[in-house]
Amino acid sequence: MLQKLGKTALASVAALGMIGLGGLMVGSQAYAEGIPYERLAGSTGVETSLAVARYTWGTEWPVVYVASNRNPVDALPAAAIGDGPVVLTDGINLNLGGANVGKIVILGGTGAVPADIEVQAQSLATAGVERLAGADRNMTARAIADRWMQVNGMAKKAYITRNADTGSPDAVAASALRDGPILTFTTDGSMTELMIYLGRMVPGLQEVVALGGEAAVPTGVLNVAVDGPEKSRLAGPNRYATAFEIAKTSGKGRTVYVAAGTALKDAMVAGAAQDGPILLTPPSGEGTFDQILTLGATKIVFVGGEGVLPDSTVAMAAGIRSGSDDGAAADGKGLEFTGTVRYMSLTELADFQNLSLEKAQKMGNPSFDYVILVLDKPTAISASYASDGTGISPETRTVSIIGLAVGAKEDILEWKGSDGKHVTVEVAPKALFWPSDVRLPIDAVHADDAIVTDQNA
Repeated sequence: MLQKLGKTALASVAALGMIGLGGLMVGSQAYAEGIPYERLAGSTGVETSLAVARYTWGTEWPVVYVASNRNPVDALPAAAIGDGPVVLTDGINLNLGGANVGKIVILGGTGAVPADIEVQAQSLATAGVERLAGADRNMTARAIADRWMQVNGMAKKAYITRNADTGSPDAVAASALRDGPILTFTTDGSMTELMIYLGRMVPGLQEVVALGGEAAVPTGVLNVAVDGPEKSRLAGPNRYATAFEIAKTSGKGRTVYVAAGTALKDAMVAGAAQDGPILLTPPSGEGTFDQILTLGATKIVFVGGEGVLPDSTVAMAAGIRSGSDDGAAADGKGLEFTGTVRYMSLTELADFQNLSLEKAQKMGNPSFDYVILVLDKPTAISASYASDGTGISPETRTVSIIGLAVGAKEDILEWKGSDGKHVTVEVAPKALFWPSDVRLPIDAVHADDAIVTDQNA
């Protein structure tokens, strides 16, 4: 009798149910590779911002920042303050989702958030209403930075980036950081004004961090930003890689918020979350799950509805790959491998693969267990990279280990009974993949699913 083991993902994200919450839509929980995930979304940008605010701050908001739904570029630096959520308004009504609010801080001038919204805010705030605004988005960012320092004290670090058109994707990712304000420039003139502002932050300012590559912040700009503080850069070859680099520095909780990299509105409000960094996913969703695993996440929260994050994107970003439900190939012919099953903690796997514990902890999650199949002999296996999807760009390598499962103990406990047993497993060809990053077990092909066809072979 076939024994099925290691099923770690739902068959389809389309099974996600949607439940109402005060007119908002919050996705029901599902699992990917043992990691629970859900979707926060509404029918509009305003409702999505309320879903995020309710999810991350409950219904008691000491302060709330209100930005324009039309082009919420002012939400970027405000989210970094960290003392309350950011919500959007359509400019006609101020909808706070029934939350009890202390102070309401309106972001941007009346061209962004009309005076009528400020009037409505007066009746909703128990601790007053304030507007942070400048002549343009960059001057508004400096007004928001002033408030950042009122709330958090003098800044030792400042993040700078170019903010043009619909906003900076690099600033979106950095809005989840809490160790310094975000300051922006658009033109050469606003760049000069930024340098003057940074100069006023000295001598407390110790580091200026550029967000994004050379196109976002030229090296010459960074080098002359201000005398004294150290200069550094967080960047990757594209906005997705840059968001990942920023996320790796956040040091925050194990929840990861994932938003569309091509429609930044939802990511702008996600920055006010208190428990995790933001990743941007491409429309294909490719590569995002590998980033999530590298961050050691124990929960994924997708921000945005079907219009910006289609179910297919969520499925790929959550690590759910296609394949038949029983782990066999579509034509009924699976690949068979014979070896010994080993069920290990991260520490045990590190020792088995001759890795230092420090290095292993950077690659994996200390709270997860790992199941591997130690093959009887080195075997040449052809598989695609995780970021390529199944059936694309196959590469053949010779390996001695197959990674069968990873996750919390309760999610992969079914493998415990096979620990130390010599078995033959069947795996669908499409269920095999090479990691697109460095993860445990190293130097191994990974399998989404496996069927034990023979024990004590």
